[in-house]
Amino acid sequence: MRVFVMLCLMMLVLANGTVTSAFAQKLRIAAASDLQWVMPELIAEFRKQSPNASSNAQIEAVYGSSGNFVAQIRAGAPFDVFFSANIEYAEQLANTGLTSTMPREYARGIVVLWCASGSSFIKSPKDLADTRVQRIALANPRHAPYGKRAEEFLQRFFADTLVLKRVSGKVIFADNVAQAAQFVQTGAANCGFISLSLALAPPFQSSGGRIIRLDSTLAPPLRQAAVVVKASKDAVSAHSFLDFVCSPKAATIFARYGFLKP
Repeated sequence: MRVFVMLCLMMLVLANGTVTSAFAQKLRIAAASDLQWVMPELIAEFRKQSPNASSNAQIEAVYGSSGNFVAQIRAGAPFDVFFSANIEYAEQLANTGLTSTMPREYARGIVVLWCASGSSFIKSPKDLADTRVQRIALANPRHAPYGKRAEEFLQRFFADTLVLKRVSGKVIFADNVAQAAQFVQTGAANCGFISLSLALAPPFQSSGGRIIRLDSTLAPPLRQAAVVVKASKDAVSAHSFLDFVCSPKAATIFARYGFLKP
């Protein structure tokens, strides 16, 4: 049996150059939904600039709401790095001893109001009270940072509680900020609160939607942070990738997708 295993390893060396590359560990990333357009470029650039062993790892990113990822990681989901849309969720994992790093800010995300092409009458957030607005998409604030920030914005913007109640009654909840954007894109909602990074993405730009910027004092940028999960099976690659994402080079990539520097 031992001879057979050795022969198999020799064949792998001949076919792949090294045994290490043949058994490269898959690096699994849990990433907030607002990162789904910037993350592939970050991964590609990481591979380009990391000619060491850590870049041999396969990198697989899964996108969703930050709060749901926290619950999954606590339940033992096999993620190596967690990129949260806010620092609070990253801190929750760190405070319970489930990470091998403290939260590291990698960018700041901007919440915007994105309107469908057929809702040209919406010029500012105050127009959300207009009777022509029937549905407003919002990521569920219970587990989605962008949804929570949008909810806070509405509460601060509409001082009149009756108007706030009327506007809140039009809200439809999405599981995450990317789904909120899809609700607007498909016509399920007249408008929605989403990340600037998604509003600038090609599919949403080509749909004819409009971006309405929000007062940053009422909707401050989200401090987005990441941690390496303590249970990671490839801690070397995980730390190396996180170092890159927090680097000046990565900051220039984030800027192109509408993020601010931390």
